[in-house]
Amino acid sequence: MADLAQAFHEALMLIGLTDLAAREIQDQGLDSILSLLMLTENDVKQMVKVLRDNGIIVPYMAQQRLQVMRYWTKHLTHLGLPVDADMFTLAVVEVFGQKMLAEQADKDVDINVKPPDKFMIGSKWSVFKEGFETYLNSQKGRGTIPLSYVIRVSDVVNPIEMYETEHEQLTKTVPLSGPDFIIDNGNVYDILKGLILTGPAWPWMQEHDKKRDGRKAWKSLIAHYEGDSVINRNKEAAYASITCAEYLGDRRNFTFETFVTLHQQAHLDLERYGEAVPESKKVRDLLAGIKDGNALAAKLAVQANPLFLNDFTQATNFLATTLDTGTKRSIRNLSQVETRGEI
Repeated sequence: MADLAQAFHEALMLIGLTDLAAREIQDQGLDSILSLLMLTENDVKQMVKVLRDNGIIVPYMAQQRLQVMRYWTKHLTHLGLPVDADMFTLAVVEVFGQKMLAEQADKDVDINVKPPDKFMIGSKWSVFKEGFETYLNSQKGRGTIPLSYVIRVSDVVNPIEMYETEHEQLTKTVPLSGPDFIIDNGNVYDILKGLILTGPAWPWMQEHDKKRDGRKAWKSLIAHYEGDSVINRNKEAAYASITCAEYLGDRRNFTFETFVTLHQQAHLDLERYGEAVPESKKVRDLLAGIKDGNALAAKLAVQANPLFLNDFTQATNFLATTLDTGTKRSIRNLSQVETRGEI
């Protein structure tokens, strides 16, 4: 314990505190750097205020560096890494001081990422999954770690993996255990339950309700909705929606744009399940579904043009601007068609 106290004392002097100020801080019961885990940002400010009120000089920059030391200690603890006062250097102060300020700035930014719609249709699992993961990426848990770490794929941290961003490192390395994880895991469960409860997926995660185990509930949903039998059924449903779609001319609730969007949604669903449809087949299926006699000339023009025959977007743009569908705008940027709704 003496060695830990001495290392902490030296770290306090490193950040600009006098020997007297360092000893006064330790006399408050902070016997090692890990004692900082018990303090909030306001606690540190109050402690420094007491020192100053007692006539002990605490430079402003020393106070800021003490906040960085606390932040660094908490950060390493959240990642499950060892904390040693001897590792706290001025270089660490610079790096983590910038991280701390950036994190504080992020708190002032309103990131309005909405949760996905409630999961009501089994064939839309992939869309719901992407929406849920995106939402958790925007929500911070304990230690300001994105809650998406709770539902990451791997249980084990790869010690040699390289990370391109800090976000990736945090979500892939934060321990899936300990008091902070228990809180985050329960919060993820509550969010998930709110989106699942009234739909078909609830029975597949209900067994985890008592313990509010978000990670196990998510794994149960993955096991069911990404199993071979379910994926095959969803592929068949996507192909069926393409086969059954017919365009007979514009109707009140079914325009050419609606017809094309239905095809595009089916293509995106199939791509998510690892079965991308070739462009030429997309165009053939599209033409096969156009049963409007007034569209014959436009269909023949597409069939005669190799560019259109091998580019679904080009073909649909041409048809949209050629057919007299009553649509006042052409269909563009089909890769961005919203797929969360139901046609």
